[in-house]
Amino acid sequence: MKTRQSLPHIEARLGTPEFYRDPYPVYNQLRKEAPVYWSEKWNAWLVTRHDDLQSVMRDPQTFSNAGRSTLIFEHLEESFRARLQALQGKGDTGLVNSDPPAHNRLRKLAGKAFTPAMVESLRPRVETVVQMLLERVEPGKPFDLISALGFPLPSIVITEMLGAPPEDAERLMHWSKGITSLQAGMVLEDALRYEQCSRDMIEYFRELIQQRRKSPKDDLLSALAAASEDGETMSDADLLDTCVTLLIAGHETTTSLIANGVLELLKDTSQMEMLRAEPELSKTAVEEMLRFHSPVLTMHRRVVKDVTLRGQHISSGDLLYVVLASANRDPEVFKEPDRFNIRRPTAENRHVAFGYGVHFCLGAPLSRMEAPIAIRGLMKRFPKLRLNGEPHWKANMFMRFLEHLPVCG
Repeated sequence: MKTRQSLPHIEARLGTPEFYRDPYPVYNQLRKEAPVYWSEKWNAWLVTRHDDLQSVMRDPQTFSNAGRSTLIFEHLEESFRARLQALQGKGDTGLVNSDPPAHNRLRKLAGKAFTPAMVESLRPRVETVVQMLLERVEPGKPFDLISALGFPLPSIVITEMLGAPPEDAERLMHWSKGITSLQAGMVLEDALRYEQCSRDMIEYFRELIQQRRKSPKDDLLSALAAASEDGETMSDADLLDTCVTLLIAGHETTTSLIANGVLELLKDTSQMEMLRAEPELSKTAVEEMLRFHSPVLTMHRRVVKDVTLRGQHISSGDLLYVVLASANRDPEVFKEPDRFNIRRPTAENRHVAFGYGVHFCLGAPLSRMEAPIAIRGLMKRFPKLRLNGEPHWKANMFMRFLEHLPVCG
């Protein structure tokens, strides 16, 4: 059994501004030197190779989602942790924070409402929203792609889809941002922000659920409430968790996918022109965007029994991160992994940007539908689109977020 390997040159770079701007050199080093690595800074294991990630994610009996989020806050004093009631409540319930068989039941119920047909029925509305948003921007003028398109498009779509009033989209997205700020090493101020946003969103959806229980409408929330499997339906607690999960997943990942993908097209104009000439490449282009700049960088698990992985002894109770962004650039799986190539064949692009195994992202079809429409609309509206300054990356170890993407149409 190997002892935990200390790599000071890695520890010194984790979580720095340079790391958040470009984490891939660090991931490359980890895959080569310590593919299963204990980070003192993050008090967690980092798993960076594609095959190891798959092994972890298909073994929920060892690497559990239940109770995982509370481990991130263990560095806080007990008196502080006691103030985080919304987080403490995230035990082994809900789609994201449960394991089979409970997870399987909720997944089947959610799948009965959130169907491929329902997603496809939204296509005309997505096209209309894209056109509406882009027409607000004058060609030839500078604008921020995030605030003009990347943020409002999925916000409008998921808000309408769930059945929330359009005027509530802004505050729902504010809460979503607060919740996705969760990360290792968080200070009390950030933890309390997470707590308050969680409380506010839960209370909002609790009221909306009560309304739909009394008066169902033609929306996803009503469909979720009515979904039945072997006589079982979702409880109010299940519905609350599912609404929060879908809102965050349906918004944050799509915003990142659109922005991160367009950035790469603007950095490599030959790829942009190729896509303009062959718009039918948009689906494979989006898959390459997902691989090259995974919207979700890492996912975390709670180790529930001792296990050995690549010679490293991992103890029950440890926190473990699977690094999707690293796995998606593993040279053992992808040819020229650090090259952005919108012609990369789908059969060879076995990325894990939406996760793997039982927790594969439920909202993946929605993101895959929205992103090509948005990018095609953008290129059509702005044939001379170009960068107009430096993009700004957010400091977040879980998500690959662009805060601003200045462009000129």
